[in-house]
Amino acid sequence: MDVVALGSNIISDRHNSYPTIVEKGYTREAMKKPYSWENADGDDDRLLPRAGRVAAHMKRWYLGTYHGGMKIKEVQPYLDEFVFRYNRRTSKSRGLVFHRMVQAAVNSKPAL
Repeated sequence: MDVVALGSNIISDRHNSYPTIVEKGYTREAMKKPYSWENADGDDDRLLPRAGRVAAHMKRWYLGTYHGGMKIKEVQPYLDEFVFRYNRRTSKSRGLVFHRMVQAAVNSKPAL
């Protein structure tokens, strides 16, 4: 864990796959994962439940679109595409994105 400062408090779910975190010099706070059918007990504000949802969407998108064929050196364009699609997944005018992009290109002055 080169990107997390030693001694940081790691907030995770209660899964048993995290025991080595404490051995490596971090503290761990296991939180109850809030489910939609349960009453939230305060943990939901601290656990970032949407992060797991976004990661699950990304995994499904990646496997369904690229079938595991992504090159790690070229990961940023793939992530940019995912963000673009994810942010527009509930848009009612998704079909107009290309039309608006062409319209903006035609209406703008050329960059020199």
